[in-house]
Amino acid sequence: MKRGFIIKKNTKRGFPDWPAITKEIMDYIVLGWDNVQDDGKVLPFDPESIAGLPDDVNLDLLDLSGGALALEQKETGPKNSKTSSPGS
Repeated sequence: MKRGFIIKKNTKRGFPDWPAITKEIMDYIVLGWDNVQDDGKVLPFDPESIAGLPDDVNLDLLDLSGGALALEQKETGPKNSKTSSPGS
């Protein structure tokens, strides 16, 4: 799947670059839009406007693409199975 390729491509020495991953996923999945508003103003489509989409729109699109994991790990850091085990 393209999302997996994007994540692998933007991971160096085991550390994912979540901002780059999120940007590349958004660039790939956003083909255009109609009737997107930010603070009541229509936001016309322009590929350069993807970064300026309202946060709720970004989250919805990433969730639909399966890319919400990128935002979650950007905020919390990657999971380390050696240090986080149930009951410890």
